Amino acid sequence: MGDERWADMQNARQYEREAARLQDRIEELEPMLTETQQEQFKTQRQSEQQRQERSELLLRVFKDVNRFLGQDVRHVQ
Repeated sequence: MGDERWADMQNARQYEREAARLQDRIEELEPMLTETQQEQFKTQRQSEQQRQERSELLLRVFKDVNRFLGQDVRHVQ
């Protein structure tokens, strides 16, 4: 019974050491994850901003084309 308890204690210590190593690794990697997420959000915002700018540009082009066509039609009549 003593040997079994000793083996359990050794296993528990091994698990504690492994847990501590994993916790250290998490603390090491966490800032990189946060940085990567921030870069993704920044890229997402830039993409949305570019989409909005393209939409506004297309709207201006359509308005100009319609204005031109409207003037052109009046000149033909």
